[in-house]
Amino acid sequence: MPVRLVSRHKLSWVLGTLARDLLLQIFESPSGGEYVAGWDPHWRSRYPSW
Repeated sequence: MPVRLVSRHKLSWVLGTLARDLLLQIFESPSGGEYVAGWDPHWRSRYPSW
């Protein structure tokens, strides 16, 4: 999306955070995995897995 449109959006900070966290989860897995513990202690509080 063009920066001009994204910066005018009311939820641009939220959208940026979600996009960054999605990429982190895909490539670095801060929440951990089946055999590896997570390295971000706040990940489960932001994204609870009920």
